[in-house]
Amino acid sequence: MSLKLYANLISQPSRAAEWVLRLKKQEHEFVATDFGSATFTSPQFLAMNPNGLIPVLQ
Repeated sequence: MSLKLYANLISQPSRAAEWVLRLKKQEHEFVATDFGSATFTSPQFLAMNPNGLIPVLQ
């Protein structure tokens, strides 16, 4: 099972999460999320992170 990283590379915490996954050679899918999009308030995203923040590792 592959991991999914919901992130935006403008965000420092997102860059750190991506960096660690690459450093550990962990296979993952990067899902780019745009700030201000409806993604952060969607029920599916809020189920992963009730705070509506990134990064989210699923």
